Order: sequence, then structure tokens, then C-alpha cells
Amino acid sequence: MMSSDSRFKSFTEGDKDLGKEIIRSQGSVKVNKPHKIRLHFGPLIGCGYDFEEKEEGTPSKEIYQRAVKNTKEIGGRPGFETFVKEGVVEDRYGWYITRL
Repeated sequence: MMSSDSRFKSFTEGDKDLGKEIIRSQGSVKVNKPHKIRLHFGPLIGCGYDFEEKEEGTPSKEIYQRAVKNTKEIGGRPGFETFVKEGVVEDRYGWYITRL
């Protein structure tokens, strides 16, 4: 996801493993499954989905789309995260950011 950002690419000199390590070191990993990762960065939460994976037979793209829809619908209420932004990279990865 960040690999498409020219500033980040310049900072990591194109090294994807270094980029992943920088992102992981800046937050705390709360979920790490083959189809999903969830990282907390203070009040921000980032979720990433690998569309080539499944969870119990459900394509992760479907899980991602449902999560984004639900977060937008209920977000901002007391006790729920507020939706910030979403994106899809090369129809392979989906991501979204929320705020506590």
C-alpha cells in the first residue's frame, strides 16, 4: 500500500521489507492473519486485507468491503471508531484507516 507512495518509496529506497518493518515498528499489531492485519498507531487504526486470501471460505475482498461499509455506517458514535479513508491497490490489497 505504502509502496505506491513516492515519498515513502524514496525513504526506503524501494526496499519493501524495510518499508514493512518501518510500518510495523510504528504501531502495535492487534490482528495478524493471512487475510488481514490491523495496526494501532495511537488514535489511528489501520487495517489491510490481502484479496488473494480467504477466511473460512469467504474471500477477503468481501470481508474488506463489508468492514468498510459497516465502519462508515456506525462510525463516529460513542464507543465506535470513526472512518477516515480507504483504498484499493492494484485490485490486490484493500486498506482503510479509522480514528478512535
